[in-house]
Amino acid sequence: MGAKKARLSAFLAKHPFCCFCGGSAAATTQDHIPPRGIFAEKKWPEGYVFPGCTSCNNGSARDDALVAFLSRMNVDAADGTVEAMEWNKLLTSIREHYPGLAREMILSANEVRRWMRKHGVAKPFGLTYGEVPMIRIPEVIVAAVRRFNNKLLRALHYKHTGMIIPSTAWTHLQWWTNANLLAREFPREIAEMMPGRAALKRGKVLLGNQFGYSFGTGNDGTLGAYLATFRKSFVVVGVVVFDAALMVDIDEKAVDSTVQHVVEARVEVDLAPVTNSDT
Repeated sequence: MGAKKARLSAFLAKHPFCCFCGGSAAATTQDHIPPRGIFAEKKWPEGYVFPGCTSCNNGSARDDALVAFLSRMNVDAADGTVEAMEWNKLLTSIREHYPGLAREMILSANEVRRWMRKHGVAKPFGLTYGEVPMIRIPEVIVAAVRRFNNKLLRALHYKHTGMIIPSTAWTHLQWWTNANLLAREFPREIAEMMPGRAALKRGKVLLGNQFGYSFGTGNDGTLGAYLATFRKSFVVVGVVVFDAALMVDIDEKAVDSTVQHVVEARVEVDLAPVTNSDT
């Protein structure tokens, strides 16, 4: 047996069940969450490899590419950096697999102006509305982010509690773009409810500017709340309660009060917005 196969066998012996589908399937592979493509030069954080079944792992490659692309929307595609080159490579791949999607993201100057006026956002000095770096996020990317959020919640909860979220659990998933932050639509008090903050690195390279998160868990691992930021492009929140009966009367739209039912400690998280945005 080669070294790679030996490492996989040892990993699966320690983590025998897929953490993404309720623990009902045997783990057959390792899944990187967040995917390696999120990170510059694919230098992903140490310790973020999770047990997955073939079905859960193999079906997410295109979702991963869309999420990696979205996370780089604040990158200057012409500045010659590694991240810019990676963004252009992702754009080429998206054009091949999703013809017309890139064009669908383009907003007219009138659409930008209407959005800014509606939300009380000032136009950057020296730019016309046609030059403001804003995009429309098509439904195919929205759907990919939702599926990705589901996997992220299950991976992070497994990492911090060692427990697999059962299929019967109550979960709440929500996300915001930096446009929502500009429009003051993100409930910032959520960030103050998370008692833990992950330190992400690979070797000596710190990765928190690409992906970072805060979290809280309770009731011996049967409760959890996670808030993750991806560069300065978007923010996701995931909440899980194993006993769904506890959440029957909770309004899922009131995500801040939902999180408060799970964690009560407070910690600050930097959520500085940038100008790329969703309509």
